[in-house]
Amino acid sequence: MNDVAVPWGCHVLTTDLILSGLTPLIGKSVFSFVEFAKCGQADTLKAAIRFKKNNNPDKRSELIHNAIHSAGAAGIELEDSSNI
Repeated sequence: MNDVAVPWGCHVLTTDLILSGLTPLIGKSVFSFVEFAKCGQADTLKAAIRFKKNNNPDKRSELIHNAIHSAGAAGIELEDSSNI
């Protein structure tokens, strides 16, 4: 994303949810050799890559050899998450 007219950056969110019908949605992200440039949101302080309530041991997320730079906020945020 190189458009300087856009004042906010992207972010990726991985989470586990349970829908109202008790249907579980289990999040998993696998990033290998990815460049995240100009991600993160300075006005909301959301990191470029976020894991929120992502705890399923059978669905491990992976971040392998990635680059995060020129971020508007933190690069990675973990909130109540494990197995990453």
